[in-house]
Amino acid sequence: MKILFLIARYFPYSGLQTDFLRAAEAAADRGHDVTCLVGSWEGEHPDKLRILTTELPGSGEADDLDALETAFHELAERETFDRTAAFELIPGVDFYFAGFDCLGSNPENADPRLLEREQAVFSPESSTYIFYLVTPQINAFFGVYGTQPTRFLRLPPGMNPACGRVPDPDAVRVRKRAELGLKDSERLAISAAHDMLLKGVDRTLTAYAGLPPERRARLRLFITGFLGREQCEKQAAELGIAGRVIFDGGRPDLPELLCAADYLVHPARREAAGSILIEAVASGLPVVCTEVCGFQDIVLASGGHVLNEPFDPGALTAELDYLAGISDDGLYYWRQQVLTYAHGPADFYRRADVLVNFIQSHRAGDPK
Repeated sequence: MKILFLIARYFPYSGLQTDFLRAAEAAADRGHDVTCLVGSWEGEHPDKLRILTTELPGSGEADDLDALETAFHELAERETFDRTAAFELIPGVDFYFAGFDCLGSNPENADPRLLEREQAVFSPESSTYIFYLVTPQINAFFGVYGTQPTRFLRLPPGMNPACGRVPDPDAVRVRKRAELGLKDSERLAISAAHDMLLKGVDRTLTAYAGLPPERRARLRLFITGFLGREQCEKQAAELGIAGRVIFDGGRPDLPELLCAADYLVHPARREAAGSILIEAVASGLPVVCTEVCGFQDIVLASGGHVLNEPFDPGALTAELDYLAGISDDGLYYWRQQVLTYAHGPADFYRRADVLVNFIQSHRAGDPK
């Protein structure tokens, strides 16, 4: 089967891009002929994938999607594909991966051109199947657009299998903490987000600065990501906490960093699902996240804490105070609770396989 996957830009370490690559590779591993049409590709080019790039104007998301859609139609005129799957709002494909929340739920805050694209994909007149991740997504899209329920295909959580499966995690923890310059008495809270502001890193910095000095002395922050990093580093300096915060870009050793950490802090402003949440849980990390996160149910089931909306800065400061002050025995038993959940019936690893199963068994235009 010839399958075409589309995304505007591929780069390592971002959740949507990781889902894109895992799905394309899973399809290729089953013997399918896989082409990836992208505006740009950063990182290694897997030999099993045929990668085609098209120039995007870079003048805004809507302009980029217009260019990607044009390139898609031009390619489709030259070649025939058995299935097409887009990780962007591209009308006319067989499958759309809904990696974001419904724009139509808050139209006043959305680009009108992107709303038009969303309308075209989710309209009852469309035949595109929708890959979705959590129930609130399907409820929002159905409520706004009246999309037929039979067009929604639910995917299980998807994460890096290396998380939670690091060989000799105790030794890795000692080594990685030494690399980071952590004292044995210090706790480490980690935030991992490509877009730091969208995922609330600035909120974490403000909450951390509000801790009593003795609590800050026991808790360090590790922040990994790209977008908004300069602004967050400036904020940390202005708050007088720069010496307690480690900033870094995207890291290939995230599974090892999760071994070194004691908690994941993720006060996101928007998060349709949140693969980093389940990667932390699989590694035995207690998680603190906001109510907007699609996987908040997994956080709660594993013993983590969910901050109610609307967001209360004081509530996050109280959480960090609790994390810094919990006893060693208390933290140990909390982590054991998380691991018990992670090693139970939870399915954290099969998203790409399930996605390819749907691609093989469905096609846009099939009877609903």
